[in-house]
Amino acid sequence: MYFYAKELYLWNNQLPTQQQFNPRQYLGDGTSEMDQVKKTLFVLSQFAINPVTSQPYERHPSQTGVAKYSTVLDYLQSGGTPVAVNTLKGAGESFGLGLVAIGSNDIRIQYAIRGSSADNAGVRRGLRVTKVNSRPVSTTESYYDFVQSAFQNSAVELMIKDEDSGTERLATLYQSNYSADPVHKDSIFRLGQRNIGYFSFHYFSPASNARTALSPIFQRFINAQITDLIIDLRYNGGGYLNTCKYIANVIGPAASDRRVMFSEHYNAVMQRGESPLLAKQYIYDGNNQPVMLGDRLATLADIDFSVASNTTFFDHEYGLHQLRKIYFIVSDKTASAAELLINVLKPYMPVTLIGVSSAGNTPVRTYGKPVGFFDIRIDHYKVYMSMFQDKNANNEGDYFDGMPTDISRPDDARYNFGDTRDPALRAAIDAIAPGALPRIASQERLSSTDNNFHVKEIPVSAPMFNGLIKDNWRFLK
Repeated sequence: MYFYAKELYLWNNQLPTQQQFNPRQYLGDGTSEMDQVKKTLFVLSQFAINPVTSQPYERHPSQTGVAKYSTVLDYLQSGGTPVAVNTLKGAGESFGLGLVAIGSNDIRIQYAIRGSSADNAGVRRGLRVTKVNSRPVSTTESYYDFVQSAFQNSAVELMIKDEDSGTERLATLYQSNYSADPVHKDSIFRLGQRNIGYFSFHYFSPASNARTALSPIFQRFINAQITDLIIDLRYNGGGYLNTCKYIANVIGPAASDRRVMFSEHYNAVMQRGESPLLAKQYIYDGNNQPVMLGDRLATLADIDFSVASNTTFFDHEYGLHQLRKIYFIVSDKTASAAELLINVLKPYMPVTLIGVSSAGNTPVRTYGKPVGFFDIRIDHYKVYMSMFQDKNANNEGDYFDGMPTDISRPDDARYNFGDTRDPALRAAIDAIAPGALPRIASQERLSSTDNNFHVKEIPVSAPMFNGLIKDNWRFLK
Protein backbone atom coordinates (compact mmCIF):
# COMPACT_ATOMS: atom_id res chain seq x y z
CA MET A 1 0.00 0.00 0.00
CA TYR A 2 2.82 2.40 0.82
CA PHE A 3 4.60 1.85 -2.52
CA TYR A 4 1.36 2.29 -4.48
CA ALA A 5 0.67 5.52 -2.61
CA LYS A 6 4.14 6.84 -3.47
CA GLU A 7 3.31 6.40 -7.16
CA LEU A 8 -0.46 6.97 -7.39
CA TYR A 9 -1.64 9.15 -4.50
CA LEU A 10 -2.70 12.62 -5.62
CA TRP A 11 -0.46 14.32 -3.05
CA ASN A 12 2.38 11.76 -3.25
CA ASN A 13 4.99 14.54 -3.09
CA GLN A 14 3.99 15.13 0.55
CA LEU A 15 4.43 11.52 1.67
CA PRO A 16 7.46 10.58 3.81
CA THR A 17 10.24 8.26 2.72
CA GLN A 18 9.91 4.54 3.37
CA GLN A 19 12.44 4.79 6.19
CA GLN A 20 10.52 7.63 7.82
CA PHE A 21 7.13 5.96 7.45
CA ASN A 22 8.25 2.40 8.28
CA PRO A 23 5.12 0.65 6.97
CA ARG A 24 5.85 -2.61 8.79
CA GLN A 25 5.22 -0.90 12.12
CA TYR A 26 1.48 -1.33 11.48
CA LEU A 27 1.70 -5.13 11.35
CA GLY A 28 1.08 -7.41 14.29
CA ASP A 29 -0.49 -4.88 16.63
CA GLY A 30 -3.08 -7.37 17.88
CA THR A 31 -5.89 -6.13 15.62
CA SER A 32 -7.31 -7.81 12.52
CA GLU A 33 -5.50 -7.58 9.21
CA MET A 34 -8.30 -5.38 7.87
CA ASP A 35 -7.87 -2.98 10.79
CA GLN A 36 -4.14 -2.84 10.14
CA VAL A 37 -4.74 -2.07 6.46
CA LYS A 38 -7.26 0.64 7.32
CA LYS A 39 -4.92 2.21 9.87
CA THR A 40 -2.06 2.27 7.38
CA LEU A 41 -4.22 3.97 4.76
CA PHE A 42 -5.50 6.48 7.30
CA VAL A 43 -2.01 7.44 8.47
CA LEU A 44 -0.85 7.81 4.85
CA SER A 45 -3.84 10.04 4.13
CA GLN A 46 -3.00 12.57 6.85
CA PHE A 47 0.40 13.76 5.55
CA ALA A 48 -0.86 16.00 2.73
CA ILE A 49 -1.72 19.46 4.09
CA ASN A 50 -4.13 21.89 2.45
CA PRO A 51 -2.32 25.27 2.53
CA VAL A 52 -5.63 27.12 2.70
CA THR A 53 -6.72 25.47 5.97
CA SER A 54 -3.36 24.21 7.31
CA GLN A 55 -5.21 20.92 7.94
CA PRO A 56 -4.85 17.58 6.12
CA TYR A 57 -6.86 17.43 2.90
CA GLU A 58 -8.27 14.14 4.17
CA ARG A 59 -9.14 15.22 7.70
CA HIS A 60 -12.64 13.86 8.24
CA PRO A 61 -15.08 16.50 9.51
CA SER A 62 -16.73 14.26 12.10
CA GLN A 63 -14.86 10.95 12.49
CA THR A 64 -11.43 10.47 14.00
CA GLY A 65 -9.23 7.74 12.56
CA VAL A 66 -11.10 7.79 9.23
CA ALA A 67 -9.86 9.41 6.03
CA LYS A 68 -12.25 11.87 4.39
CA TYR A 69 -11.73 10.42 0.90
CA SER A 70 -9.56 7.29 0.75
CA THR A 71 -10.99 3.92 1.75
CA VAL A 72 -10.38 0.19 1.49
CA LEU A 73 -12.79 -2.72 1.00
CA ASP A 74 -12.43 -6.47 1.30
CA TYR A 75 -13.93 -7.81 -1.91
CA LEU A 76 -13.94 -11.42 -0.71
CA GLN A 77 -16.88 -10.44 1.51
CA SER A 78 -19.23 -10.64 -1.47
CA GLY A 79 -17.72 -13.17 -3.83
CA GLY A 80 -15.36 -10.77 -5.55
CA THR A 81 -17.17 -7.43 -5.49
CA PRO A 82 -17.18 -4.99 -2.54
CA VAL A 83 -20.47 -4.77 -0.69
CA ALA A 84 -20.61 -0.99 -1.00
CA VAL A 85 -20.01 -1.03 -4.76
CA ASN A 86 -22.73 -3.66 -5.00
CA THR A 87 -25.03 -1.11 -3.40
CA LEU A 88 -24.08 1.46 -6.02
CA LYS A 89 -24.90 -1.06 -8.72
CA GLY A 90 -28.26 -1.79 -7.13
CA ALA A 91 -27.42 -5.36 -6.18
CA GLY A 92 -26.77 -5.01 -2.47
CA GLU A 93 -28.62 -7.06 0.11
CA SER A 94 -30.54 -4.71 2.36
CA PHE A 95 -33.99 -3.46 3.37
CA GLY A 96 -33.45 -0.33 1.25
CA LEU A 97 -34.52 2.46 3.59
CA GLY A 98 -33.35 5.03 6.10
CA LEU A 99 -34.89 6.09 9.43
CA VAL A 100 -34.63 9.40 11.27
CA ALA A 101 -35.97 10.61 14.62
CA ILE A 102 -37.29 14.16 14.19
CA GLY A 103 -39.15 14.79 17.45
CA SER A 104 -40.14 13.28 20.75
CA ASN A 105 -41.35 9.71 19.99
CA ASP A 106 -41.48 10.65 16.32
CA ILE A 107 -39.47 8.44 13.92
CA ARG A 108 -39.93 8.86 10.18
CA ILE A 109 -38.97 7.08 7.01
CA GLN A 110 -36.10 9.17 5.66
CA TYR A 111 -36.07 7.45 2.26
CA ALA A 112 -36.96 4.15 0.60
CA ILE A 113 -35.04 3.04 -2.48
CA ARG A 114 -37.18 2.09 -5.45
CA GLY A 115 -37.15 -1.64 -6.10
CA SER A 116 -36.22 -2.53 -2.51
CA SER A 117 -38.27 -4.55 -0.05
CA ALA A 118 -39.23 -1.29 1.69
CA ASP A 119 -40.48 0.20 -1.56
CA ASN A 120 -42.39 -2.95 -2.47
CA ALA A 121 -44.11 -2.78 0.92
CA GLY A 122 -45.34 0.74 0.15
CA VAL A 123 -42.91 2.45 2.49
CA ARG A 124 -41.96 6.01 1.50
CA ARG A 125 -40.36 9.11 2.92
CA GLY A 126 -42.53 11.00 5.39
CA LEU A 127 -44.45 8.05 6.85
CA ARG A 128 -44.35 7.83 10.63
CA VAL A 129 -43.10 4.65 12.31
CA THR A 130 -45.17 3.89 15.40
CA LYS A 131 -43.85 0.39 16.20
CA VAL A 132 -40.85 -1.77 15.34
CA ASN A 133 -41.45 -5.51 15.81
CA SER A 134 -44.53 -4.65 17.90
CA ARG A 135 -42.55 -2.42 20.26
CA PRO A 136 -43.89 1.17 20.41
CA VAL A 137 -41.50 3.88 19.28
CA SER A 138 -39.42 5.75 21.82
CA THR A 139 -36.75 8.30 20.97
CA THR A 140 -34.12 7.08 23.43
CA GLU A 141 -30.64 5.67 22.86
CA SER A 142 -31.75 2.27 24.12
CA TYR A 143 -34.58 2.22 21.59
CA TYR A 144 -32.23 3.24 18.77
CA ASP A 145 -30.01 0.30 19.74
CA PHE A 146 -33.06 -1.98 19.68
CA VAL A 147 -33.99 -0.78 16.18
CA GLN A 148 -30.49 -1.33 14.84
CA SER A 149 -30.49 -4.81 16.33
CA ALA A 150 -33.89 -5.57 14.77
CA PHE A 151 -32.55 -4.64 11.33
CA GLN A 152 -29.73 -7.18 11.69
CA ASN A 153 -32.33 -9.91 11.14
CA SER A 154 -33.64 -11.18 7.83
CA ALA A 155 -37.06 -9.59 8.39
CA VAL A 156 -38.52 -6.74 10.39
CA GLU A 157 -42.06 -5.48 10.99
CA LEU A 158 -42.89 -1.77 10.97
CA MET A 159 -46.19 -0.24 11.96
CA ILE A 160 -46.39 2.85 9.78
CA LYS A 161 -48.84 5.73 9.82
CA ASP A 162 -49.76 8.19 7.09
CA GLU A 163 -50.53 11.32 9.07
CA ASP A 164 -52.22 13.05 6.12
CA SER A 165 -54.89 10.35 5.90
CA GLY A 166 -54.64 9.02 9.46
CA THR A 167 -54.37 5.43 8.22
CA GLU A 168 -52.05 2.98 9.95
CA ARG A 169 -50.87 -0.42 8.72
CA LEU A 170 -48.26 -3.12 9.18
CA ALA A 171 -45.37 -3.40 6.70
CA THR A 172 -43.12 -6.46 6.76
CA LEU A 173 -39.69 -5.91 5.21
CA TYR A 174 -37.10 -8.47 4.17
CA GLN A 175 -33.38 -8.32 3.55
CA SER A 176 -33.11 -9.09 -0.14
CA ASN A 177 -31.10 -8.54 -3.29
CA TYR A 178 -32.89 -6.17 -5.62
CA SER A 179 -32.44 -4.17 -8.78
CA ALA A 180 -32.47 -0.62 -7.45
CA ASP A 181 -33.73 2.51 -9.14
CA PRO A 182 -31.59 5.50 -8.06
CA VAL A 183 -34.51 7.93 -8.53
CA HIS A 184 -36.77 8.46 -5.52
CA LYS A 185 -39.36 10.67 -7.16
CA ASP A 186 -39.95 12.79 -10.26
CA SER A 187 -42.59 15.44 -10.87
CA ILE A 188 -43.58 18.27 -13.19
CA PHE A 189 -45.07 21.40 -11.60
CA ARG A 190 -47.08 23.59 -13.97
CA LEU A 191 -47.25 27.03 -12.35
CA GLY A 192 -48.31 30.00 -14.47
CA GLN A 193 -45.87 30.38 -17.33
CA ARG A 194 -43.41 27.98 -15.75
CA ASN A 195 -43.17 24.23 -16.21
CA ILE A 196 -40.77 23.05 -13.51
CA GLY A 197 -39.13 19.63 -13.56
CA TYR A 198 -38.06 17.87 -10.35
CA PHE A 199 -36.36 14.60 -9.53
CA SER A 200 -34.65 13.21 -6.45
CA PHE A 201 -31.48 11.22 -7.20
CA HIS A 202 -30.04 8.97 -4.48
CA TYR A 203 -26.71 7.85 -5.97
CA PHE A 204 -24.75 7.81 -9.24
CA SER A 205 -25.20 4.17 -10.21
CA PRO A 206 -23.44 2.86 -13.36
CA ALA A 207 -24.45 4.75 -16.49
CA SER A 208 -26.48 1.87 -17.93
CA ASN A 209 -28.61 1.69 -14.77
CA ALA A 210 -28.94 5.48 -14.51
CA ARG A 211 -29.97 5.82 -18.17
CA THR A 212 -32.72 3.23 -17.71
CA ALA A 213 -34.09 5.19 -14.76
CA LEU A 214 -33.58 8.73 -16.04
CA SER A 215 -34.22 8.54 -19.81
CA PRO A 216 -38.05 8.33 -19.55
CA ILE A 217 -38.03 11.12 -16.96
CA PHE A 218 -35.93 13.39 -19.16
CA GLN A 219 -38.18 12.61 -22.12
CA ARG A 220 -41.25 13.66 -20.11
CA PHE A 221 -39.44 16.88 -19.17
CA ILE A 222 -38.63 17.52 -22.84
CA ASN A 223 -42.20 16.87 -23.92
CA ALA A 224 -43.47 19.22 -21.19
CA GLN A 225 -41.00 21.91 -22.31
CA ILE A 226 -39.87 22.56 -18.77
CA THR A 227 -38.24 25.95 -18.21
CA ASP A 228 -36.52 25.25 -14.89
CA LEU A 229 -35.14 22.13 -13.21
CA ILE A 230 -34.79 21.11 -9.54
CA ILE A 231 -32.46 18.19 -8.77
CA ASP A 232 -32.61 16.81 -5.23
CA LEU A 233 -29.19 15.45 -4.20
CA ARG A 234 -29.57 15.81 -0.44
CA TYR A 235 -28.46 12.24 0.36
CA ASN A 236 -26.33 11.63 -2.74
CA GLY A 237 -22.74 10.59 -1.91
CA GLY A 238 -21.70 10.22 -5.55
CA GLY A 239 -20.73 7.21 -7.60
CA TYR A 240 -19.69 6.66 -11.19
CA LEU A 241 -18.06 9.34 -13.32
CA ASN A 242 -19.76 8.30 -16.57
CA THR A 243 -23.18 8.82 -14.99
CA CYS A 244 -22.25 12.39 -14.09
CA LYS A 245 -21.22 12.93 -17.72
CA TYR A 246 -24.51 11.49 -18.98
CA ILE A 247 -26.67 13.77 -16.82
CA ALA A 248 -24.56 16.85 -17.58
CA ASN A 249 -24.88 16.20 -21.32
CA VAL A 250 -28.68 16.01 -21.03
CA ILE A 251 -29.17 19.17 -18.95
CA GLY A 252 -26.24 21.35 -20.04
CA PRO A 253 -27.22 24.42 -22.10
CA ALA A 254 -26.84 24.40 -25.89
CA ALA A 255 -23.88 26.79 -25.66
CA SER A 256 -21.86 24.18 -23.74
CA ASP A 257 -21.82 21.62 -26.57
CA ARG A 258 -18.26 20.64 -27.61
CA ARG A 259 -16.81 22.76 -24.84
CA VAL A 260 -14.91 21.58 -21.76
CA MET A 261 -16.98 19.77 -19.14
CA PHE A 262 -14.16 18.87 -16.71
CA SER A 263 -10.54 17.75 -16.57
CA GLU A 264 -8.84 15.16 -14.34
CA HIS A 265 -5.51 16.12 -12.77
CA TYR A 266 -3.21 13.29 -11.62
CA ASN A 267 0.14 13.65 -9.88
CA ALA A 268 3.26 14.30 -11.94
CA VAL A 269 4.46 10.69 -11.75
CA MET A 270 1.17 9.44 -13.20
CA GLN A 271 1.07 12.10 -15.90
CA ARG A 272 4.59 11.23 -17.06
CA GLY A 273 3.75 7.51 -17.16
CA GLU A 274 6.45 6.67 -14.62
CA SER A 275 4.45 4.36 -12.35
CA PRO A 276 5.75 0.79 -12.88
CA LEU A 277 3.31 -0.67 -10.33
CA LEU A 278 0.41 0.11 -12.68
CA ALA A 279 1.62 -2.75 -14.89
CA LYS A 280 0.58 -5.10 -12.07
CA GLN A 281 -3.02 -3.84 -12.14
CA TYR A 282 -5.28 -5.44 -14.73
CA ILE A 283 -8.28 -3.53 -16.07
CA TYR A 284 -11.72 -5.07 -15.56
CA ASP A 285 -14.99 -4.25 -17.28
CA GLY A 286 -18.38 -3.65 -15.66
CA ASN A 287 -18.92 -7.40 -15.37
CA ASN A 288 -15.61 -7.87 -13.52
CA GLN A 289 -14.02 -9.46 -16.61
CA PRO A 290 -10.44 -8.56 -17.68
CA VAL A 291 -10.13 -6.20 -20.67
CA MET A 292 -8.03 -7.39 -23.61
CA LEU A 293 -5.65 -5.15 -25.54
CA GLY A 294 -4.97 -7.08 -28.71
CA ASP A 295 -3.85 -10.52 -27.61
CA ARG A 296 -2.89 -9.58 -24.05
CA LEU A 297 -4.52 -8.43 -20.85
CA ALA A 298 -4.72 -4.63 -20.54
CA THR A 299 -3.19 -3.03 -17.46
CA LEU A 300 -3.34 0.44 -15.99
CA ALA A 301 0.14 1.05 -17.40
CA ASP A 302 -1.57 1.18 -20.81
CA ILE A 303 -3.60 4.25 -19.78
CA ASP A 304 -2.72 7.86 -20.60
CA PHE A 305 -3.04 9.91 -17.39
CA SER A 306 -2.14 13.30 -18.90
CA VAL A 307 -4.53 16.21 -18.41
CA ALA A 308 -5.08 16.52 -22.16
CA SER A 309 -6.18 12.89 -22.47
CA ASN A 310 -8.39 13.20 -19.40
CA THR A 311 -10.31 16.31 -20.42
CA THR A 312 -13.98 15.61 -21.08
CA PHE A 313 -16.10 17.75 -23.42
CA PHE A 314 -19.86 18.19 -23.54
CA ASP A 315 -21.35 16.02 -26.27
CA HIS A 316 -25.09 16.59 -26.48
CA GLU A 317 -27.22 13.78 -27.86
CA TYR A 318 -30.65 15.02 -26.80
CA GLY A 319 -31.91 16.89 -23.83
CA LEU A 320 -33.00 19.94 -21.90
CA HIS A 321 -30.72 22.50 -23.49
CA GLN A 322 -33.01 25.54 -23.10
CA LEU A 323 -33.36 25.54 -19.31
CA ARG A 324 -33.54 28.97 -17.69
CA LYS A 325 -31.98 27.89 -14.41
CA ILE A 326 -31.13 24.83 -12.29
CA TYR A 327 -31.65 24.46 -8.55
CA PHE A 328 -29.87 21.75 -6.56
CA ILE A 329 -31.07 20.61 -3.14
CA VAL A 330 -27.98 19.51 -1.20
CA SER A 331 -26.70 18.73 2.29
CA ASP A 332 -23.40 17.93 3.98
CA LYS A 333 -23.85 14.39 2.60
CA THR A 334 -23.81 15.60 -1.02
CA ALA A 335 -20.42 14.53 -2.34
CA SER A 336 -18.08 13.65 -5.21
CA ALA A 337 -20.01 12.93 -8.45
CA ALA A 338 -22.95 14.98 -7.14
CA GLU A 339 -20.68 17.95 -6.48
CA LEU A 340 -18.95 17.46 -9.83
CA LEU A 341 -22.30 17.70 -11.65
CA ILE A 342 -22.92 21.06 -9.97
CA ASN A 343 -19.40 22.29 -10.67
CA VAL A 344 -19.36 21.46 -14.40
CA LEU A 345 -22.59 23.38 -15.03
CA LYS A 346 -21.56 26.57 -13.21
CA PRO A 347 -19.47 28.05 -16.07
CA TYR A 348 -22.38 27.75 -18.48
CA MET A 349 -25.65 28.57 -16.68
CA PRO A 350 -27.14 29.99 -13.45
CA VAL A 351 -27.03 27.44 -10.64
CA THR A 352 -28.58 27.88 -7.17
CA LEU A 353 -27.81 25.60 -4.21
CA ILE A 354 -30.42 25.05 -1.51
CA GLY A 355 -28.89 23.43 1.54
CA VAL A 356 -30.84 21.34 4.04
CA SER A 357 -29.83 20.29 7.53
CA SER A 358 -31.39 18.89 10.69
CA ALA A 359 -30.38 22.14 12.42
CA GLY A 360 -32.91 24.17 10.46
CA ASN A 361 -31.75 27.32 8.71
CA THR A 362 -28.08 26.89 9.66
CA PRO A 363 -25.79 27.66 6.69
CA VAL A 364 -25.00 24.44 4.85
CA ARG A 365 -22.00 23.31 2.83
CA THR A 366 -21.73 20.16 0.74
CA TYR A 367 -19.33 17.39 1.81
CA GLY A 368 -16.36 18.69 -0.22
CA LYS A 369 -14.90 15.91 -2.38
CA PRO A 370 -13.37 17.21 -5.62
CA VAL A 371 -11.18 14.10 -5.94
CA GLY A 372 -11.76 10.70 -7.49
CA PHE A 373 -10.20 7.27 -7.74
CA PHE A 374 -10.30 3.81 -9.24
CA ASP A 375 -9.65 0.60 -7.34
CA ILE A 376 -6.20 -0.85 -6.78
CA ARG A 377 -6.29 -4.59 -6.04
CA ILE A 378 -3.82 -5.70 -3.39
CA ASP A 379 -4.32 -9.30 -2.29
CA HIS A 380 -8.06 -9.57 -1.51
CA TYR A 381 -8.47 -5.83 -0.88
CA LYS A 382 -9.60 -3.04 -3.13
CA VAL A 383 -7.87 0.17 -2.14
CA TYR A 384 -9.44 3.47 -3.17
CA MET A 385 -6.94 6.25 -2.52
CA SER A 386 -7.34 9.83 -3.74
CA MET A 387 -5.84 9.85 -7.24
CA PHE A 388 -7.09 12.81 -9.25
CA GLN A 389 -8.74 16.18 -8.80
CA ASP A 390 -11.55 17.31 -11.10
CA LYS A 391 -11.78 20.89 -12.33
CA ASN A 392 -14.43 22.56 -14.48
CA ALA A 393 -14.04 24.68 -17.60
CA ASN A 394 -12.96 27.67 -15.48
CA ASN A 395 -10.30 25.51 -13.78
CA GLU A 396 -12.34 25.60 -10.55
CA GLY A 397 -12.33 22.60 -8.25
CA ASP A 398 -10.87 23.48 -4.85
CA TYR A 399 -14.04 22.85 -2.84
CA PHE A 400 -12.27 20.60 -0.34
CA ASP A 401 -14.35 22.11 2.46
CA GLY A 402 -17.57 21.87 0.49
CA MET A 403 -19.61 24.19 -1.68
CA PRO A 404 -21.45 27.00 0.13
CA THR A 405 -25.18 27.09 -0.44
CA ASP A 406 -27.28 30.10 -1.44
CA ILE A 407 -30.34 29.21 0.66
CA SER A 408 -30.63 27.10 3.84
CA ARG A 409 -33.74 25.25 4.96
CA PRO A 410 -34.65 22.46 7.42
CA ASP A 411 -34.49 18.89 6.18
CA ASP A 412 -38.08 18.06 7.02
CA ALA A 413 -38.64 14.29 6.91
CA ARG A 414 -42.37 14.67 7.48
CA TYR A 415 -42.82 15.22 3.76
CA ASN A 416 -42.13 12.92 0.85
CA PHE A 417 -39.76 13.80 -1.96
CA GLY A 418 -41.63 16.06 -4.38
CA ASP A 419 -44.11 17.31 -1.76
CA THR A 420 -44.35 21.10 -2.11
CA ARG A 421 -44.60 21.39 1.68
CA ASP A 422 -40.96 20.31 1.90
CA PRO A 423 -39.09 23.52 2.86
CA ALA A 424 -36.26 23.02 0.35
CA LEU A 425 -38.51 22.23 -2.61
CA ARG A 426 -40.79 25.07 -1.59
CA ALA A 427 -37.83 27.50 -1.53
CA ALA A 428 -36.86 26.50 -5.07
CA ILE A 429 -40.40 26.84 -6.44
CA ASP A 430 -40.90 30.20 -4.70
CA ALA A 431 -37.70 31.47 -6.31
CA ILE A 432 -38.80 30.27 -9.76
CA ALA A 433 -42.47 31.27 -9.58
CA PRO A 434 -43.03 33.69 -6.64
CA GLY A 435 -46.55 33.50 -5.22
CA ALA A 436 -47.62 30.58 -7.41
CA LEU A 437 -48.09 28.25 -4.44
CA PRO A 438 -50.57 28.93 -1.65
CA ARG A 439 -49.10 30.25 1.57
CA ILE A 440 -48.29 27.66 4.25
CA ALA A 441 -49.44 28.31 7.80
CA SER A 442 -46.51 29.02 10.12
CA GLN A 443 -47.17 26.02 12.37
CA GLU A 444 -46.92 23.71 9.36
CA ARG A 445 -43.43 24.99 8.57
CA LEU A 446 -41.91 23.66 11.78
CA SER A 447 -39.26 21.04 11.01
CA SER A 448 -40.04 19.17 14.21
CA THR A 449 -42.77 18.90 16.78
CA ASP A 450 -40.16 19.89 19.35
CA ASN A 451 -37.70 22.63 18.39
CA ASN A 452 -35.31 21.56 21.17
CA PHE A 453 -35.14 17.98 19.92
CA HIS A 454 -31.86 16.78 18.45
CA VAL A 455 -32.64 15.12 15.12
CA LYS A 456 -30.93 11.73 14.86
CA GLU A 457 -30.49 9.39 11.94
CA ILE A 458 -30.80 5.72 12.90
CA PRO A 459 -28.44 3.63 10.75
CA VAL A 460 -30.32 0.52 9.64
CA SER A 461 -28.51 -0.13 6.33
CA ALA A 462 -24.86 -0.37 5.31
CA PRO A 463 -23.54 3.11 4.46
CA MET A 464 -23.60 4.04 0.78
CA PHE A 465 -20.23 4.05 -0.95
CA ASN A 466 -19.02 7.66 -0.95
CA GLY A 467 -16.82 8.46 -3.91
CA LEU A 468 -16.17 9.44 -7.49
CA ILE A 469 -15.28 6.26 -9.36
CA LYS A 470 -13.51 6.51 -12.70
CA ASP A 471 -15.06 4.04 -15.13
CA ASN A 472 -13.72 5.17 -18.51
CA TRP A 473 -10.20 4.81 -19.90
CA ARG A 474 -8.13 6.38 -22.67
CA PHE A 475 -5.31 4.14 -23.77
CA LEU A 476 -1.83 5.32 -24.76
CA LYS A 477 -1.40 5.47 -28.51
